Amino acid sequence: MATSTSVSGPSQVAPSLAGGRADPWSNSGVWIAIGVLLFYLLFPTRKFYWDGVGFAAAIEASHGSLAALLHPNHLVYNLLGYAAWRAAAACGLAVRALFVLQALNALFAAATVFLVWNILLELTGSTRPSAWGSLIFAFASNWWRFAGDADAYIPSVFFLTLSFRLLLPAARQRPLGAALAHSAAMMFHELAALFFPVALILLIGRRRCADKNGCKRNWSRGVISYSIASLLITGTAYALAFLVARPHAGLLEFWNWITTHAQDAVFSFSPPGALKLSMRGTLRLFFGGRVNEIIPGWISAAGALAFCTIIILLSYMLARSFRKMRRDSFRGFWHPFRSWIAENQALSAWVLSYVVFLYFFQPQNVFYRLFYLPPLLLLLASAPLWRADRTRVLALLAAAAFVWNFTISVYPNSRAEANEVLVFAQKHSRELDRGANILYSNFHTDLWVISYFNPRAAWIPEPSPEIGRIETRRLEAEQKGQSLWLEGTAYDALAGLPGGSLWLDQHVDRGRSLFQSTPAHKIRFFRLK
Repeated sequence: MATSTSVSGPSQVAPSLAGGRADPWSNSGVWIAIGVLLFYLLFPTRKFYWDGVGFAAAIEASHGSLAALLHPNHLVYNLLGYAAWRAAAACGLAVRALFVLQALNALFAAATVFLVWNILLELTGSTRPSAWGSLIFAFASNWWRFAGDADAYIPSVFFLTLSFRLLLPAARQRPLGAALAHSAAMMFHELAALFFPVALILLIGRRRCADKNGCKRNWSRGVISYSIASLLITGTAYALAFLVARPHAGLLEFWNWITTHAQDAVFSFSPPGALKLSMRGTLRLFFGGRVNEIIPGWISAAGALAFCTIIILLSYMLARSFRKMRRDSFRGFWHPFRSWIAENQALSAWVLSYVVFLYFFQPQNVFYRLFYLPPLLLLLASAPLWRADRTRVLALLAAAAFVWNFTISVYPNSRAEANEVLVFAQKHSRELDRGANILYSNFHTDLWVISYFNPRAAWIPEPSPEIGRIETRRLEAEQKGQSLWLEGTAYDALAGLPGGSLWLDQHVDRGRSLFQSTPAHKIRFFRLK
């Protein structure tokens, strides 16, 4: 097996012709991307990440308002989603925004798989390892899970991978194109800013030559043009968006706006705990799901049998590779390993920049680790540890990832019953239909899903309910022949008021109220008489 090609040197891709016969794997990247796209579209998740439901709700409620679609953490995601949703409507497709966002993610995810295949082809110089490596990436647990969901991570990672590809010296680097792609990634998600050191490493190490002055001019021009272009494009976009979203705000408000974050999104320092979460989160990038979520049936039985067979074969292949490695001298092992590290400085920097940052910032969130999945896969697929049997090992790893993740996670979560909140929303859609007025004090994530799938009800915020005001609403609803409901948070707030419990005992119709309690969710809707 040929050694990995340096990312700072010219590509040494093997020719597609060998002995006068075309390499049947030469166009495998296109077919792999098409194939995984079909899988993504056929098995979209129904266990929606709550953020995606929030995006879809914002799109449908915006009525085309640009200010309502802008959010600093993912500046253009809702804009793209709104445009795609309206385009679908113009084509006569009456589809909810959530499902349009899922289809968009599937397209971006499949395109990223093709880019990974293309980069692996340049790094390894061989088509088969590139094909199997890209399939491992395509069917990695968290990537596959979010490829069928609605979120801003997948498009952002696509543009980061595209930026990396444009900076590889296959023929010549394209700093401006890479800067534009990096800016797009940052506008989909702000965490993409951590890619900047990777771009600098690729630009500085772009070429070796005898004339130091010439080389300095070469890389310095690329670094300067990339830095100015990416910062200028991104900064201008955020400044214009802020003027639209907050036309009368000042400079201090601009900084607060671009650093907007959830209350639990904080930095922490817990070395042992963060290390454990980092290792577990990285493993879950590739193999995820829970065994107790398996749906009994022939699919699960076939998946279990196939996975056990693959693990036996993979163990045999790895043992054979390590036996051969022990027979080799230390120098014979160390030299290719050292070369591999030296040749992949940019990929290593890509992984480390995110691993270190996420060590201190919400290490429990596996989905943020999607940002370093492409370079981690590229490093693993080109590693010298299994060089002698690389194609077979990668093929078995791809099969293992597909079988495990499809059986344990993707297939079960593609069914509506995997989402307890969605089941509740659909089951009680008749009660929570037009004419239902629902008061809530805290619009928590379960309500995002329930309200999204029951859009004809009136969802009314009551952050500080008062007995007199609720009584007035009750009488008005009774006169109009409508139903009035207290969601659990409004009920609890009202019960905490003087006389609140007595008023609730008199006016709550418990026989017609709706409850669902599970270890993960506590859903309560109290209907008033």
